Amino acid sequence: MKRIDKISLIIAGLMTFFAGILHFTFFKLFNSAEIRNSLKDSWSLIHPLILGSILLSLMVAYISIIHSKELINTRIGRPLLVSFSLLYIIRLVSEFGFMGYNRIASLMWIFICLIPITIYIRIFVKNLRMER
Repeated sequence: MKRIDKISLIIAGLMTFFAGILHFTFFKLFNSAEIRNSLKDSWSLIHPLILGSILLSLMVAYISIIHSKELINTRIGRPLLVSFSLLYIIRLVSEFGFMGYNRIASLMWIFICLIPITIYIRIFVKNLRMER
């Protein structure tokens, strides 16, 4: 295992951890009476999605940071790396579906998501090459 791979996974894990923490702020944002009233019908859908996003982000962060060695060196690490990449890809695509395209914010969001996507895919491909 190369040290740079482990450091890369820790960086991706920290980014994912902060994404999970960011989702906690949604409760404060949606706590506003005006916003809650406008979301009255869809709040029952949004609330579990936020909770799921928090839980998933924190689990991915935990695995990426604490079990980075296993992600790199074991067979189970490969599908997890692909899954983590797909999580960010789906999140990136869905963000544009929900929020639309705003030049600066969208470019910033693409950049933030591309870092973990690149890290997870790069290590996955590297592991495939080493196995052959």
